[in-house]
Amino acid sequence: MHKGLAKILKTLGIILAVLVVLFIIAVGIVESPTIQNKVMKKATAMLTEKLGRRVEVDRVNISLLKQSVGLYGVEIGDKETPPVLQLELLELDLEMLPLLKKRIVLDDAEIQGLEVSWVSETKHGPMDNQAIIRKAIATIEGNKSDVSIQGLHFRTDNHLPRKNENKPKHGAFDTGHFDIVANLKLRIDSISKDTLIGQLLECTAQDTASGFDIRDIHAKVQTNFKKMDIQDLTVQQINTVINVSEAEMTLPSKKEGRTMAFTTGTITGRTLLQDIARTFAPPLDQFTIPLNLTLHMRMEDKKIAFRDIHINTDDDRLQIDATGDLLQTKPKDSLDLRFHINRMTARSGITEDIINHFTVKKLMMKQLRTLGTIGYVGNVNILYKKERFNGVIQTNTGAINVNITHDGMDKWMQGRVVTKSFDLGKTMDIKVLGTIDCTADFKVDISKPRTAEKRRLKGGKLPICTVNATVDDCIFEDLHFRHLTADIDSDGAEAVGHLRKNGRIRDLFCTFTFTDTDDMHKMKISKPGIKFHLPTKKSK
Repeated sequence: MHKGLAKILKTLGIILAVLVVLFIIAVGIVESPTIQNKVMKKATAMLTEKLGRRVEVDRVNISLLKQSVGLYGVEIGDKETPPVLQLELLELDLEMLPLLKKRIVLDDAEIQGLEVSWVSETKHGPMDNQAIIRKAIATIEGNKSDVSIQGLHFRTDNHLPRKNENKPKHGAFDTGHFDIVANLKLRIDSISKDTLIGQLLECTAQDTASGFDIRDIHAKVQTNFKKMDIQDLTVQQINTVINVSEAEMTLPSKKEGRTMAFTTGTITGRTLLQDIARTFAPPLDQFTIPLNLTLHMRMEDKKIAFRDIHINTDDDRLQIDATGDLLQTKPKDSLDLRFHINRMTARSGITEDIINHFTVKKLMMKQLRTLGTIGYVGNVNILYKKERFNGVIQTNTGAINVNITHDGMDKWMQGRVVTKSFDLGKTMDIKVLGTIDCTADFKVDISKPRTAEKRRLKGGKLPICTVNATVDDCIFEDLHFRHLTADIDSDGAEAVGHLRKNGRIRDLFCTFTFTDTDDMHKMKISKPGIKFHLPTKKSK
């Protein structure tokens, strides 16, 4: 638990204890302003002694008739020695008869206008924290109680710019700038020294600055303060509902040498990713395709395992089965999240629908439609500002082995593709070209500033990229050509390629150009040539 929060809870506990003592002192004495003032001075002295810091109390009200005791206008601490606590009212309703037998029985407790502030140290420097509770009421019956907390307001301020400042693609979630308003209802079914059984009945929490918006959380909880069992956990956002059938959590403790660990039963959910767009990923703002998911999770030694992942759309045009492991998160530039895709199927049309949800320049969409249903088996590795894909893509025009890196830091997408039989002619709408067997290395510029400058000068409808390929076999006008090399350089407006076939005593070569991937049949071939030479030692 955070040290500042622990101090606050300890302070509240001491105040409650003092109130009970005051009530016991007041039993049998006359209720009068003089007595009340004496009790107020006694309360101030007791709290000052117990807390070891400045305490001011405006008024104490003890009513034997109503069997209640209350403190009004409490202020503890000062700005130089946080935490600082201010309290408009803390009132307890006590039963008289148990007190006569030296037993304390509470009927109700009410807090109004609680405000606490403290400073926490982070690696970026000190951070101011403030928590305000407008009203909290506890109704107690035996060992059970219902608690309602209204107008909980939690703020943090690390006095630094928000993490997404001048970064439109970055989410607004920032622990250094929380501004959360919450309301919740709790039920404590049983509580003892080493056991608590209860329920979170309702909870709403919103942070308008970051877009964080929880419409409801409810769950059943049982804990011995070392481990926690959770049943029927539900978390709901605007269009998202996540259900966790059961979970077991080990609570961390530096003193006892425990680290956090947990395991869950089946997690099910339905989501629109736009719910988390403003908070974590602004590019998802228009993503309105509902996704259904199931999985299990486990955390141990700060590593999280995701198992039995299944994701699908309502019409099953997209289906994904996978497993995953989050191996490292700190420091942030050491992020290492790995998924193995056992099966991904994107039926014809769904890939185009997904891409159209993003405001990006859409290139080669015609070729994408030609690929038809796309399947993928392989690995996805998410690193800090970098993603790697290594696997096999199955399409209607053939299979491709891919090893691709999307580098978000240097803004390049590059890698290698290998195919033994891919119908490039059908994919690119070049009727005289058939299937190919080739290996190709490529590098695509994905930097908006760099590409925008080039397009400002030349325009164009092509990716800005380079390709170097070795073609082991291809069909051109029903003829087989083997052992070709090709390179392509595209500046976005025009792609210029060079094709070469080295022979034993002659080399064939030509140049080709095109300006639009949707009209590849208009490709221009120029500068054909032939070059004779003596056989090399290798060719002999």
